[in-house]
Amino acid sequence: ITEITGRMKPLPEWTQNGAIIGLEGGTTEVNHNLDKLLNPKYSLPVVGVWLQDWVGLRHAYDGDRLNWNWRLDSNYYDDWTNMVNSWADIGIRVLTYINPFFSSPQSIDHNLRNIYQEG
Repeated sequence: ITEITGRMKPLPEWTQNGAIIGLEGGTTEVNHNLDKLLNPKYSLPVVGVWLQDWVGLRHAYDGDRLNWNWRLDSNYYDDWTNMVNSWADIGIRVLTYINPFFSSPQSIDHNLRNIYQEG
């Protein structure tokens, strides 16, 4: 089937040189947990941090959900640029993600562009 749909290219070499850690919780929580993992007594090579909650959270009737408005939540990650740059300085890359879903940002900030409504 991949002859029709296309074959995945090999992953970049850097992904094979250490762990890619999935963390959540905003700047303070993520930095705290990464600092624990980087403790020299563990000798854990970390090459990436995957942050699925870079968009922040919204509170729904069935629990917390991601804000699918695909904008950095600078309140949740209040020191994003410094965090990303400090990790880059020690060879750690930041990975995020998007998907084709949208949620209304109206419960967060009425001034945000509402791509949910546009869709």
